[in-house]
Order: sequence, then C-alpha cells, then structure tokens
Amino acid sequence: MHYQDLEVSSSSLWDGQSNSVPFKNLVIPEFKVETLVINSNKPPVKFAYYRNLGIAAKIAEIFQRFGGIEQGKTYYVADKTIVLELKENQKLIEDALIESEKDFFGGIVARPHQSTKAIMHPLVSREAVCPLGWSHEFSEELAQRNLVLPGFTVFSTDDLRIAFKELYNKGVYQIRLKDPLAFLGMSQFVISSFQELEQFISDKIADQGKLQQYGLVVEENLHPEDLKTYSASFITVGSHQVQCLGVQRFSQGLYRGTDLVIMRTGKRIPPKLLAQVGIFNNEDAQAIIDKALLFRALLNKHIPEIKTARFNLDIVSGIASIYSNGTCEEVLRFALLEQSFRVGGASAGEIWGLESLLSYPDVDAVCASTYYRYGDEAYQIVSEEENLYCGVDNRFGPISISVKVHQS
Repeated sequence: MHYQDLEVSSSSLWDGQSNSVPFKNLVIPEFKVETLVINSNKPPVKFAYYRNLGIAAKIAEIFQRFGGIEQGKTYYVADKTIVLELKENQKLIEDALIESEKDFFGGIVARPHQSTKAIMHPLVSREAVCPLGWSHEFSEELAQRNLVLPGFTVFSTDDLRIAFKELYNKGVYQIRLKDPLAFLGMSQFVISSFQELEQFISDKIADQGKLQQYGLVVEENLHPEDLKTYSASFITVGSHQVQCLGVQRFSQGLYRGTDLVIMRTGKRIPPKLLAQVGIFNNEDAQAIIDKALLFRALLNKHIPEIKTARFNLDIVSGIASIYSNGTCEEVLRFALLEQSFRVGGASAGEIWGLESLLSYPDVDAVCASTYYRYGDEAYQIVSEEENLYCGVDNRFGPISISVKVHQS
C-alpha cells in the first residue's frame, strides 16, 4: 500500500526499511530533565494514578541515560490528553513549559472532543450539531476509506435517533453506544430496537451539555465471542522513538493487559516475537501497521494542531451480522476502534520495552506485557513482574497492575 499523497512511507515492515511518520520540522535533541511531574487536571482514578506514577519514575530513569546538551527543564507525564482550550493547561504553553513533543509524554489537542474516540466517526450530516473545531474531512475520510466500523458520532439526541435509524436501515440490528470519555471498555451499551434507544435516552442522557461537548459514538456491534483487539503505538521519549504492536487480553468483560512487541523505528520484527504476543502471520501485522500509519497521516493532514509523544490505536477484528430481506450475513471486520493520546493500559510495557532496547543497543525488538488482575488474583505475587499498584478501587474492587519484559 502506498500513500504518497499523504507524505507517508509505508514500506514493508519486513524489509528493514523505515516505516515511520516523522514529526514535521521537529528535531529532538538529547537533553537533561531537571524535574518530572505528573500533570493532572483533577484527581485521577486511584489505580491509574499509581500506574502513571510508576511509568513517570521509569521515564525519569531513562532520561538519566541521555546526558544532555540543553539546560535541565521540566518533563510532563499527563494523566489525560492536554486540552489547550482549558484554562489550566494554557499556562503550560504560555510559559514555554511545553514547547514540543520532547517536553511531555502524551498528547496535546486544541479542543476537548479531539482527545476522545468521538473523532473516529463522521456526523450524520454536515448540518448536524457539533462542537467548535470539528473536522468533517477527517472523520468522513476515515469512513470513506473503510478504516472504521460503520457508525456515527452524535452531539444531540435528535442526531442520535437519526444515526440509529441509518444503521438499522442498513441491516445493523445490534448497535453499540459508547461514551467517548470512558476507558477500559466501560460505559458502553448495546441496543437493538427503537424502544431500547428511547429507554437509553431517558435513563442515560441526563446531561445535554456533556452530550453537546463530548458527543456519543454510535457504531456497529461485533460478536463478543469472536473479537480480537490489537494495538499499535508510536512512542517518543526525548531523542528516542519506538513503535509497538500488540494484542490485548480480556476476560469476563475486563481488560487484563496487553502483550507487546516494542521495536526500533523502521526495524524488522522477528516472526517469533510476533507469535509470542499472539500475531501468527505477517499479513495481519502489516495490515495493523498500514492502518495505523494511514490514520496518523490523515490526522496530520486534517488536524495538524494535534501533537503527540504517545500515540496509540486500538484495532479490532471480529464478526458483524448484517440483515437483509429476512436473511443474515456474517461479515468479517478489521477496523480501527479508537485512538489515545495519553498514558494508557499498555504504556508500562511500552516504556519498559524502550528501556530494555536502550540497555541492549544490538537488539532491535523486545516483548513486554502489562497485567491487570482483579479480585483474589490481584494479591498474587509474580516474582518476574514489576508491580505498579495493588489495592482496592471503588469501581473494580481489588486490582493490581504489573509489567514484565520477556527474555527473547
């Protein structure tokens, strides 16, 4: 696949050529960090706070390896995407605390909706309700190129009804509604009738202001028993860039972690490492990379103000049921699910993997895993893993988070 019109080099992952999308006009020198802080707009979820703290501490260790040619300065690990429209974040830019991707781990966007999965789908029409700064071109091109599941993003209950009807009339009888602000698969609902839709509006949409600001994702639902969720990420820490490819683990509806291959940009992934994380053929891996590269190119083309030092995409493979004239057709989908510009569930694996590559300069790729355990399993001690958190969360109960770099 070639996307020269978008200034993307999509060389094969297997030929050793570069397949990265470099930041335009950005030179990231090696530098010394004087202070590292967690940047949080509000108290984060307890387990996420301690996870992020552990990741920040590991990044601080990595920076000590850099030496440096600049004066020491502050480096930010943001627990959420930094939204410049919010007053509390503007000072970071105005005071030159954040000048480029080298100064933070995460992402910077201009508008609140740009930090969420709302941007993954088009509106029901160009006349639909949408927030200031919405890019029709970006979301519409994602749909036109079949990069995402059939669906829409809506910012009003009237448009929600239109979106549901549009999908239903196309034979999509199982429709998933997703809160763009939720994480770890929470606040998602599957409905299959107009009556259920009206009940959802009555029970779940009490805050019209929140709906108008952040929206709601309305998309085709896939069979849960056939789902496989991959991840692709592009990581920048100081002068170092790596790309990651992985498979997420779920059980009983809960996120259990991600198995990752972390590779130097443009290097070949040994097939045995792909198999170790659950990707058993080169074609699947190349398809994931191609979709991620194209998404990133479209983002740079249509919403260039978004800047990222951690860019992650979830890609889903699964089966959809499409009904027409009394018959049901099973259709295989392979689509981008959502993006993330912040510290996430796989970030510990990404950063621990990066540290391992820095320790072994002759190694081009390593495997790492993150583990999320719940209930009684949360108190299991695994000596090969580095624990980031173990405690009781108000929502999940007992939960532990750990990370491990695998010996190849």
